Amino acid sequence: MTDIARTTSPLPAVAPVAAGSDAASEIVRRAVELTGQSAPEMLDDDAPVLLDESPTQAAGFYLVGLIGGKEVGKSALVNALVGKPITRQTSHGPGTETVIAYSHKSRSTALAAMLDREVPGRYEIVTHEIDALRRQILLDLPDIDSHFASHLEITRRMLRHMLFPVFVQSIEKYADASPQKLLAQVAAGNDWTNFVFCLNKVDQLDASPSSPSPLEPLARDPGRGLSEGSSHGDDNHSTATSPADDPARQIRDDYAARLSRALRLPGTPRVWMISAVHPDRYELPELAAELSQQRSDESVAKSRALAGRRKDRSLLDWLDRCDIPGRAERLGRLEADAMELAADRLGVPLLEGSLPRLLDDPAYRLLMSDGVLEKRIARWPLVRLIDTLLRPLTYLVRQNATPAAATPRGLADRHLRAPELPLAEQIQGAFAQLQQTHPAVSRLYADRKLWEPMDAETAADDLRGTIADALSRQQAVVQETLTRGGNLGAPIRWLLTIGAVLWFPIVQPILDIMLQSSVAATVKQAAFLIVHILGVTPLLETAAFLAIYLVALWLVIQWDAHQRVRRLLDRWRIAEHGDDGLNLTAQVLAWIDRQLDPIRAARRQLDELAKRVESLRQSLDQGSS
Repeated sequence: MTDIARTTSPLPAVAPVAAGSDAASEIVRRAVELTGQSAPEMLDDDAPVLLDESPTQAAGFYLVGLIGGKEVGKSALVNALVGKPITRQTSHGPGTETVIAYSHKSRSTALAAMLDREVPGRYEIVTHEIDALRRQILLDLPDIDSHFASHLEITRRMLRHMLFPVFVQSIEKYADASPQKLLAQVAAGNDWTNFVFCLNKVDQLDASPSSPSPLEPLARDPGRGLSEGSSHGDDNHSTATSPADDPARQIRDDYAARLSRALRLPGTPRVWMISAVHPDRYELPELAAELSQQRSDESVAKSRALAGRRKDRSLLDWLDRCDIPGRAERLGRLEADAMELAADRLGVPLLEGSLPRLLDDPAYRLLMSDGVLEKRIARWPLVRLIDTLLRPLTYLVRQNATPAAATPRGLADRHLRAPELPLAEQIQGAFAQLQQTHPAVSRLYADRKLWEPMDAETAADDLRGTIADALSRQQAVVQETLTRGGNLGAPIRWLLTIGAVLWFPIVQPILDIMLQSSVAATVKQAAFLIVHILGVTPLLETAAFLAIYLVALWLVIQWDAHQRVRRLLDRWRIAEHGDDGLNLTAQVLAWIDRQLDPIRAARRQLDELAKRVESLRQSLDQGSS
């Protein structure tokens, strides 16, 4: 015997391990994120749920453990099953405090390593050399109704590795609800056909144990328990020789019915009626024979597969209670209501009020045309001089027409902060109404409460920034499109400016004389004309004419530039314009959509989750068929 200290030191923390298949667990975790529901208890770090990958698999053994409350006779039953006293029997005091493991000697090292990880210093191992039980380890666990919290914690930890639990109750305590609650937690992660249910101390129902007992026919039930090919059900209970008023039968049937209800079983489980103090009577000999038959690798693998499917089915039941399709449908209605409300409370005032006023604002056109005019005029000789001279006058005109600064951000702020449309208040009111109608909005917008002033103002500022960015893009595209020019236009510009200065006062008069007179007369008249042109009066007249001409040319250039800008801006006002980055209407609609993104994203994710849940259901149904 290897006796490892019986201490009561606190147990170390154990890292959480996923229960159920990876796919089912991931679906549940996703559902928790999307619905805000508490995760099922079987995913808790300390849940007594069988692990998918226990160290027992790699070590080549499996665990059969006796679980029960204080004074139900677990220790006596273990000693009776083993055939010698390996665990101390107690009728008072703390009861069983540690894990007692009955193991083949060849498995003791691997078993000790696992127990050291789970319950260090809280176990002892009793070894044997029975080859027929080389891969089976029998455990006696602390009482599940002990006043010591560490006792229950030890049992819960070991249940995470125990493929074949043996639940022991006594005649006096079989109706206790607490053990059945723990049993339900264990059954959520293990298939009920892997369980053995016992009622101990059945001898207490005998009036005279020395005389033939009316309970003895129970020992002849043909039902089988833990061994390979075991089956559970009502057909295992037939005891034709038992009287109808047999108290043992009544108690067994009542306990079986309670188990069936507590575990939501498809049938009635087999309940073994035993007496640890009379190991040769009742059904204990048959149970001992069952437990002494080691399972094959194939049988153990099948039991693990059944346990895994039970975990997935339990997780699917939890998902069904969450009603993922119904939540997705309700989010769909919420999305429709939110879109209608946002269109009415935000879209209409913006698209029919603020945006048209911005687009009709003279400052908007000046913003778009300023850079264009400057670059286009810079290409014209002499016209640049006119533009420089007239700039103070044009500046005064613009200041009177548009007192606000013509900048993208200035325009956005000017029209989206208008007193008649306090955008932040509109946002706040719309989402407050939505929150009152649909409580789910509070969770979906937990990080951005648009019904509160600060978050509403942030959203409004986001729209102002979006509009300002779109205006900046428009300005850049206007300048790039309308100031694009090549070398072909340069000769025309020189001809209309420098050519006009030379033509009207000098070239045209000289050519006129040369074409009307002889050469000698022409030379004389040309000399006279030059003298005349250089006179004060002709020079002033010519300068006045050229000034009028250049100003007219400057006005034509300005008009042409404004017309080109207007046509370009008018195209961008069309809602169906292809480039949404330049379309202010599209930018406003996109901003409204962004405010509804949490609702839309949640609905889309729930729709996808509902499909995954249905796929899991079909997979489990196909595996069961």
